[in-house]
Amino acid sequence: MTTLTHKEMTAHIRSRIKAEGIPANVKMLNYCQVKGIAIYGKTYETRFTSEQCREIALIAKVNHLTKARGGVIDLDLEAQLTDSNLKHFEFHC
Repeated sequence: MTTLTHKEMTAHIRSRIKAEGIPANVKMLNYCQVKGIAIYGKTYETRFTSEQCREIALIAKVNHLTKARGGVIDLDLEAQLTDSNLKHFEFHC
């Protein structure tokens, strides 16, 4: 099994989001020695549906991303968080 770099993981997540047909941008983040990946709507008005939120969270979980500080991704909770156009996950190499 090969280990992906932060940049490669971001590209992989981007391709998975596109394959699912979710209208979102994916951006690699580096802040305070934390490597993150942000998934956000194409426009400010974009809000993810419950199904899209769950799919985004599933993609992140399968690829071993976490919530802040290594928190576990809860698919049911993520599916309820439809009032935002931003999903943020952390990458741990």
